Amino acid sequence: MKRFILLLLFIATNATAIAQNGFDYHQFSIGAGLGSTIAYGNTDTKVTKAAFNFNVNYNATPFFTYTLETQFGQLAGGSPYDYYQRQFTNTYFAMMAHADLQLGELIDYEYNDVSNALKNIYVGTGVGFMTNSITYIQLTIPPGLSGNGSNVYPFLPSSVNVVVPLRLGYEFKLYNYYDMPRYRVDFGYSFNTAFGKGLDGYTSLSSIKFYNYLSVTFKVGLGTVTNYRKPVPYYGY
Repeated sequence: MKRFILLLLFIATNATAIAQNGFDYHQFSIGAGLGSTIAYGNTDTKVTKAAFNFNVNYNATPFFTYTLETQFGQLAGGSPYDYYQRQFTNTYFAMMAHADLQLGELIDYEYNDVSNALKNIYVGTGVGFMTNSITYIQLTIPPGLSGNGSNVYPFLPSSVNVVVPLRLGYEFKLYNYYDMPRYRVDFGYSFNTAFGKGLDGYTSLSSIKFYNYLSVTFKVGLGTVTNYRKPVPYYGY
């Protein structure tokens, strides 16, 4: 009995030591955030609007993540003082799957202050779709600017576009008592290419339009804990 108790104590002590060695991380996380959008379509004046995001993440490593993300918010542009007087507001919803690779996956940061500061920079890309609902649009062509005799701009009130995001950001990892990155704060920038004419509703010009999304997202690690090949935190020299 005494040997059995000693064996249990040894296993518990060893498990605690392993849990606190900095190699462990959660394979899954969920997150929510908010940010601002700017649309690049057929309007001259750029307008900033708000958007929100929710995401579910599979962390293949602490520095390489697959994400399913939803966004919803508004895109807008234009002014009555622009030459063509185009103005629009789009209430949009987007769903994207993307992968983000952080520099920590590629470099040795364990004994270098600069490398440690850079390890959380990431780039990523993916694919998805967005639904566009044009809630306001200015359709009247200013006098003298119509080339085909019509006095209104052709438009789409609603549409669905394929979207390809290009992502850049920095993820702050917040460690718990066991040196696991349980919480993450992601400062991200996404430049999104929308294939189609629906982003601003105007159909007479470009069939490829763009918008960017600058966001702050808070993530919480959940579920299975696994090991990485090196410590995730920085312990210094």
